[in-house]
Amino acid sequence: MDQAKLNKEPVTLSAEFVMKHPDNTVEMELWYSSANVLALDFIKEFDKYMKDLQDYLDFTPRFVTWGCTACTKAFKQRECFSEGKYCAPNHGISNAGAI
Repeated sequence: MDQAKLNKEPVTLSAEFVMKHPDNTVEMELWYSSANVLALDFIKEFDKYMKDLQDYLDFTPRFVTWGCTACTKAFKQRECFSEGKYCAPNHGISNAGAI
């Protein structure tokens, strides 16, 4: 590549990703937060298809949180769970209830 670069020659790279699934199951994660309305809508709609896909798909929804142990007590009560260990981005309602 270095020689091709010096000679200003085009370079072609190729990559192959081989993922083995001996059990023929696809693993899928969806990371979302309470502020992501589209992700919440997707999960609600996707539920209709899970019965047909459950033998072929290992679906794991993951909820994004952040810690804020240094935040004020009022903030932690309003936006967090477990004394500020788990907080969610503000989406207009109490995040403690959303978590």
